[in-house]
Amino acid sequence: MHYVSLQNLIEIYAQQFDSEKEAIRKIKSNFASFFVSQNNDVERYLKKTCFEHQKRSLSRTYLFIKPKKNMNFDVIGYFSIALKALSLNEDHGLSRGMLKRFCSRGKEETTVCFLIGQIGKNDSFKKEINLKKILNSINIEFNAVKKIIGGSTILLECQKANGKLRKLYEEHGFIFVQDTDKLTQLLKFDIK
Repeated sequence: MHYVSLQNLIEIYAQQFDSEKEAIRKIKSNFASFFVSQNNDVERYLKKTCFEHQKRSLSRTYLFIKPKKNMNFDVIGYFSIALKALSLNEDHGLSRGMLKRFCSRGKEETTVCFLIGQIGKNDSFKKEINLKKILNSINIEFNAVKKIIGGSTILLECQKANGKLRKLYEEHGFIFVQDTDKLTQLLKFDIK
């Protein structure tokens, strides 16, 4: 299994094909076998949205792939990361001490967070990758950014109705912040 950014994959494939457009077409054809039974949004993002977000610099996507012959591969899992502004205050159930960790003044404030927008595992390869490995790879990427521009807060958004998933993220150090209309938001401080 290899770990690669979508940007690097596009650059590698563009060297082998006549154009970036053809390279993207070839990469997309490899995404066809990616399947997530419990969350169609995760599957749809990879197959339909990630290239546009990459092009517009809205997010960056990273892939865990299993190479095959002739520039083909299976996507084992992926994640997408970005930046996001988040307003926090005591109404979110955070103590003043916690607010001080997340916000500089310890009261209501909008803070910029690293956002984990998507995490997906291909149902066909669930045993080959786990959440811990994905989160460790996310931390590697955030640490690289942290060294350049700073930052210490990670925001993770997941489906609101999925309590099991929320509990799993909490077991990995995330703290529940709030439920929005469709999403549960969790935070983690001090990337390591």
